[in-house]
Amino acid sequence: MSGQPQPLVRFYVLNRATDPVQRERFACELVAKGLEHGVRHIHIQVHDPQQARRLDTLLWTFRKESFIPHAVQAEAEDEPVVIGDRPEPRPDALLINLAADIPPEWTAFGRVFEVVVQDPEILHTTRSHFRTYQQAGVTPEKHDVR
Repeated sequence: MSGQPQPLVRFYVLNRATDPVQRERFACELVAKGLEHGVRHIHIQVHDPQQARRLDTLLWTFRKESFIPHAVQAEAEDEPVVIGDRPEPRPDALLINLAADIPPEWTAFGRVFEVVVQDPEILHTTRSHFRTYQQAGVTPEKHDVR
């Protein structure tokens, strides 16, 4: 990471959650909190169009009072939240990675969040992501969510 500041990388570990849908719901909570705290650009990295559609629906329904302006990447114009697989990095943006791979552009984001649930496949993937960030010289933060 030559010359540019390292992004803050944070892992949210949902210790009691085993369902990947709980991971997506928590990602929606992170989006809401980010917007409440003034984050203007959030990219949710997904692994396939089905996950993008689920998140599109969840962002409208995960809270009774939910109204989070967002778009799936193909339809995105100037929405503060974009769901897709082609991130547009910005140093003031938040990347929430729910995909199996870390996008190569991750270093150009100000913050990168990963959400971990107790599903064997997701645990394997996110542990690999943790090591990748460490190998890149970043010390990821870990937050246990009960």
